[in-house]
Amino acid sequence: MVRQKARVEWLKTGDTNSKFYQSRLRWRRAKSEIVGLWSDGVWCEEPASVKSQVKRYFESRFEIGEKCMLNLDRVCFKSVTSTYNDILYSNISVMEILDVVSQCESTKCPSPDGYNFSFVKKNWDVIGDDIVRAIMSF
Repeated sequence: MVRQKARVEWLKTGDTNSKFYQSRLRWRRAKSEIVGLWSDGVWCEEPASVKSQVKRYFESRFEIGEKCMLNLDRVCFKSVTSTYNDILYSNISVMEILDVVSQCESTKCPSPDGYNFSFVKKNWDVIGDDIVRAIMSF
């Protein structure tokens, strides 16, 4: 019940800098804090020691060794046929680009700049040549 009430409160206040938000932030920090850890049979709580032990653990965990190397000698990869490769390397026509733009949903954004396809479609006569040149440069 408390969890559900907290969820309702979160929906109302969200990330606003409210007392509720600050209390959730403090709780989350306290919950995820590493107070100490066992290292070589000894419990250590000193922050510098804990940091060095964690660093040492992850360095040893992710070091590259010969046992991690993959052998792909007998793996057969699918390859692209020459016909399909010609299609992939062929030039894109302006009509193909315009067709793709017109098929895209108007409310979708192709990038985080905030300009959606509605903007692109309505202003195609102004920005269309630039878009075509950008796509052709790829």
